[in-house]
Amino acid sequence: MSITEILGFFHPKGAIVNTNFGYDNSTDTFKVVVFDWDYYTIGNRLTRVFTLGCNIWRDVQNLPVDIFIHCWDQKHGVNLRSTLNWLAFDKPTGQPVILSFDLGTEVFTQFSLPPGFGNDEFPFVGVLMDSLCLSPCWSRTHQKRTDDYVIWQMKEFGVEKSWTQLLKIN
Repeated sequence: MSITEILGFFHPKGAIVNTNFGYDNSTDTFKVVVFDWDYYTIGNRLTRVFTLGCNIWRDVQNLPVDIFIHCWDQKHGVNLRSTLNWLAFDKPTGQPVILSFDLGTEVFTQFSLPPGFGNDEFPFVGVLMDSLCLSPCWSRTHQKRTDDYVIWQMKEFGVEKSWTQLLKIN
């Protein structure tokens, strides 16, 4: 049996298609989450969720309108505690944020980056020690970094005030 026979055939319409796979602990199911959208046309966005075993695609309508997921370097959401998490950008301000999708409730939320995270830094989102973590990937101005390299950890998932410096390298 092919993947197309299992998931059906999905016809993308937007300029960007981002496919993700995650596990929902609350229902003991695996889900496929697909973004089909056009960066330049805010109204042209669609998020679809496929639950393995149910074999039905469902549309999710609550993706924040002014958020754009950065999908060139980090295409797939980081799976943590029944959520998928991406680096995203607030389009009006250009500031990076974390976009999180709860696989159980199928609701999006967004988190701010740590207050000490450099405005010029482009973060990498990952999981370390069962926590959401950030580290600088590169500088937006492409200048040589002269400051310290810091890994930030969200000690309490979803609580922005729980960002702490986990590791600092001179």
